[in-house]
Amino acid sequence: MILDLIARLKSEGKLSIIMILHNYVHVLESCDRVNMIVDGVIALDKPTAETSVAELTAIVVDEYRRARLAAAQAEIPPAGAPEPPR
Repeated sequence: MILDLIARLKSEGKLSIIMILHNYVHVLESCDRVNMIVDGVIALDKPTAETSVAELTAIVVDEYRRARLAAAQAEIPPAGAPEPPR
């Protein structure tokens, strides 16, 4: 598995690896540091030992809620909704 290879390379300590993951457990198991970017701005930058699945999830959920609110305020129908008649 790729995470095993990453663990081996990490243990050799000779390189840096940038991973883009959506599984927070893998992030916490495999990475030394985590960065989350929201709307092009770094929303979180800290060692994985200082964060949790709950904190990472909260950042994503907050962003989702902001996006839904912005869409509602702009009267943008949700994805998959039928278009209004013209």
